[in-house]
Formats: sequence, structure tokens, C-alpha cells
Amino acid sequence: MRIRNILFSQNPPPNFEKSPYAELTKKYNVKIHFFKFFQPEEISAEQYRKKRINLEDYPGVIMTSKKVVDHFFSVMDKMKVEIPLEQHFYCVNEAVAYYLQKYVIFRKRKIFFGNGEPEDLIRVMEENNETAYLFPCAVETGEHPICLLMDKKKIRYEKMEIYRIVYKKLDSIDLSTYDLIVFFSPHGIESLKMNHPDYEQGETYIGVLGTQVLEAAQKANLRVDIQASTEEHTSIFTAIDQLLQKTNGRRR
Repeated sequence: MRIRNILFSQNPPPNFEKSPYAELTKKYNVKIHFFKFFQPEEISAEQYRKKRINLEDYPGVIMTSKKVVDHFFSVMDKMKVEIPLEQHFYCVNEAVAYYLQKYVIFRKRKIFFGNGEPEDLIRVMEENNETAYLFPCAVETGEHPICLLMDKKKIRYEKMEIYRIVYKKLDSIDLSTYDLIVFFSPHGIESLKMNHPDYEQGETYIGVLGTQVLEAAQKANLRVDIQASTEEHTSIFTAIDQLLQKTNGRRR
């Protein structure tokens, strides 16, 4: 089936023309749309105070995404909490680690990162052997894979719930008009199933970024056609590019 319309379940990039998305549209004559299926909302400083978390008790802070970084430093700023220079940061991947430069001077901090998989981040944490970790995260009912691994390894940590997920209504978009839908977060999958519990995928291709999104898609009984990061595709764009070569013909 030829792919004509692609939906990325995230916000559009700030400069579309200089992004990999624009390259796909030019090479394969496809139309690309963006719509984020959920919205993170920061909790109030008052809610954080109730937790009585003392940052100095946790030498290591775990960062699992850029949005976690943003919400963490926003809450710290509202609470007028100064981040100690000796604070260590453990990031799920290199992109999140470098994103910290938005808030801290990189060369003055101890910043460690894994390869994107929870198991690899735990390995990095074990190598450094901190006494305790702070885990900034969303208000959620289920356990995060990193928390499950820390429990298994008996690593001391404390959850710091700094934002909640609000699922958007999907009434404004007709999912049946898209030949490929790409998901970047398990929350996107959850929003899809919440809005359309009887959703039938049919011939629509599904793409996912990350093992957590893959697991969420499989749990929702969705057929995953492309994924990243893998040994074959370190980027979701290379995976999409290969799919488009098969469905739409040669590169332009």
C-alpha cells in the first residue's frame, strides 16, 4: 500500500523546513501532520512540598526524557531550591544528557548516560554506586521499567512526581485518513485506546520509538511495522525512509 499521509503523534518541530520531516516530504511526496495525543501538566509547588523530599538526601537524579528535565528544573525554581554542584545526573540516553545544558553548566557537573535502554542505565548507575537516587516522573498507577529494575537490584530510590499526563480528545483528527502513524511515548498509545477502545488498525502502518512504546503497542494489540532504536535503525527516520522506499518506490 502506497503511503500518502503520515501522522506523527507529537508537536511539530520549531523549524520544519530544516528538519528530517521536510526531507521525507520532498523525497517521497508524502503529507505529514502532527498532533500530540496527550499533554503533560506540571504539579503545583504545594503538592511537591507535601512529599517532603530533601534533594541533598539523593546524590543521583535520574532523567528519563527532556520533558522530565524541564519539569524538574521548573519545580526546583518555583521551590527556590538550589541544585548542589555535587549533584549527579543519570540520563537514559545521550540526547537527554546534552539537553541538561539548558539548565546546568555541563563541564561542572557529573553527568552519566546510558544507550536508551533501562537495563543499560541501571548498569551505569551500578558502576557509580550512589547511596540513593531521586526519580522525577509522572503521576502514574503503573510501575516504570527503571523502577522495577531498581527494585530487583535493591537500589535505594524515591519517586518524585512532578507532572501528570492529561489525555487529549482525538475528535478533531480522522485516524482512518493516515497510512502511517508514529508513536513516541506509551502515553500516545494509551490515549489512542482511551479515545478509540475499538480501534481497528487494518492496513495502517504503525511506527514506534523505544522499547516502552513497543511494549505498549503490543499490549494494545497493535501491529508494529517499524521501530527504532534497533541495530538496523538507530533513528526512527531511517526506519520510515526504508518503509517509504518499499511502499512508494525509489528515492526522488
